[in-house]
Amino acid sequence: MGVENNMYMIHHCLFFPNKYFPKWFWETNYTSNELDKILDSYIQNILETNQNKDKIDALNVINEIFDKNGNYRPSGNENEDVKWMDIGFEEG
Repeated sequence: MGVENNMYMIHHCLFFPNKYFPKWFWETNYTSNELDKILDSYIQNILETNQNKDKIDALNVINEIFDKNGNYRPSGNENEDVKWMDIGFEEG
């Protein structure tokens, strides 16, 4: 419907705290490098499926990354884990 009507298309959302991934994913302790590769592969697969790269104008990659107080949701919080935060805040 949106594509047919020349609408700006946003894919919402690829990642959400503690949702949309199988249990095995959340039970594995990945390194930041491994998470980066998983994230890249996941996004590439979405764009390559059903010619999405020609249909999607923007991606909302991580949804609700902030808590109700405006702070980053911490990784490791069982109820609202944002495992992807481990990529951006690794110590160098």
